[in-house]
Amino acid sequence: MLRALDIRDYVIVESASLELDKGFTVLTGETGAGKSILVDAIELLVGGRADAGVVREGAERAELSAEFEIDLRSWLEERELAGDPGRVILRRTIDRSGRTRCFINGHAATLAQLKEVGELLLDIHGQHAHQSLLRSAGQRDLLDAHADAHALARETAEAFRDWKRLEQVALEAEKSFAAREAERAEVAERTRELKKLALREGEWEQVSAEHQRLSHGSSLLAGAQSSLETLTESEGAALARLSAVASRLRSLSEHDAGLKASWSCWIRPRRRPAKRCASCATTLRASISIPRRCARPRRASRPCTRRRANIG
Repeated sequence: MLRALDIRDYVIVESASLELDKGFTVLTGETGAGKSILVDAIELLVGGRADAGVVREGAERAELSAEFEIDLRSWLEERELAGDPGRVILRRTIDRSGRTRCFINGHAATLAQLKEVGELLLDIHGQHAHQSLLRSAGQRDLLDAHADAHALARETAEAFRDWKRLEQVALEAEKSFAAREAERAEVAERTRELKKLALREGEWEQVSAEHQRLSHGSSLLAGAQSSLETLTESEGAALARLSAVASRLRSLSEHDAGLKASWSCWIRPRRRPAKRCASCATTLRASISIPRRCARPRRASRPCTRRRANIG
């Protein structure tokens, strides 16, 4: 039974509320009074087609709601749309773009669910409306009532739902089994590939080190090329200059015992090149500084020949 109807910004109606009581209710009025608007609003609430043209001019959206007094607990609980016991509240909004939103007992619902529950709530007899006698569900209800088989119909419906649920569980189990088999086959294939490689102990570290070296290949090549040019190929290369220094020291060491120490520092094999150069430079600096001190004679002190001028 329809207990209440609320309409906002629908067609030409800004706001209208209607509350119905028990008993037979008739809406009467002259042509153009708005009777069809109320019927059309109810039809939209039970899943009828709607577009942006139903929104009142200047409004953002149309809002329709209706409250029915009926016990549909099993249907609502099955779809997780339960509300207050013995009541069903439908709500629908249509915005300016034609997008619609549906609610059953405050829960978001699809248009198909709104239409399905609408078939259980009322019949709209009109030029383009459906009647319950033309619906398969209505025909089955009449047949079950005539055969006094409502209890059997409910048991059959419950058994069918259980069967569909178990069928879905079995389907998911088959999918999971197929996924596990595919994963097992992939792991087995990778295991066979690893066995073919015949990896040795420590080979992973070697491969990782080689990968690390190759990942820095460009910088290594650039640094090696730059160092090579500095040592041998550029103008005033370091090796050429060091060779010249070594040759000069070897020839000079024949005439100076101090320079022989520099030459021995230079050719000592176990010393690092940097230490060789530093030690040789120290020896050379000492060898050079001594002759300079010895070669610089001290000036002899001369007596002062200046005379004091006599001013008189």
